[in-house]
Amino acid sequence: MTFKQARKRETGTKLGQADVVQLNKSRRVAESNGAIVTETALKEAMMVYEKLMIDPRPVDILDKFENAYGLTSAVNSVSKLYLLCHKT
Repeated sequence: MTFKQARKRETGTKLGQADVVQLNKSRRVAESNGAIVTETALKEAMMVYEKLMIDPRPVDILDKFENAYGLTSAVNSVSKLYLLCHKT
């Protein structure tokens, strides 16, 4: 169950991206660099999940890249993965 689905079950209302960002800010959930997650970052992450991470084949390929190259991988960030999803 996704975060949005869990919140819908709890509150009875569907959350939009802006709602999720506001909840994030109110809970002060931070990225690894300490910044609050923005609506753009959330939009990109959701697209990566919905278009790429649902299918086990690309996940397997990304795991292989990560094992081989670690942080120097060409696809080591959500922004880079978003660009791949956006262009396909």
